[in-house]
Amino acid sequence: MLEEYEVEPVTDHHVCVVDMLGRSGRLHEAFDFIKQMQSLPEPGVWGALLSACSYHGEIELGREVAELLFAVDSQNSGYYISLSNMYSAAGVWKEAVELRNIVEDKQLKKPAAYSLIDVGS
Repeated sequence: MLEEYEVEPVTDHHVCVVDMLGRSGRLHEAFDFIKQMQSLPEPGVWGALLSACSYHGEIELGREVAELLFAVDSQNSGYYISLSNMYSAAGVWKEAVELRNIVEDKQLKKPAAYSLIDVGS
C-alpha cells in the first residue's frame, strides 16, 4: 500500500479489510491477513474478525480469535460476551455460562453509552 499508493496503512485500514473479508464469509482469509500483518494487530482488528465469526457461526475460529483477544485486552467484557453469545446460538450452553461467570468473577462492566449534542452553535 505504501509503495503503490504512498499511504501508510494504519489500524483503520486493517480493520476495514478484515471486516470486508469477514462480511463476505472469507474468515480464514481474514485470519491469514491478520497473521501476515507487519505490525502487531490492534485489538480492534481481531474484534472485527470475532464479530464476523459470530455472524457466520464459526465457533472454532471465533474461540481462537477470542483467546487472542483475552490475552491482549482481558478487561474488555465485549469479547467475552461475544463468544458467550456465539456459544449460546450454537446451543453450547456450558461454555456460554462459564464465560458469563468469568465476566462476573472479574467484575467486568460494559461502559455506559452516552450521546452529545451541540446546542446553539
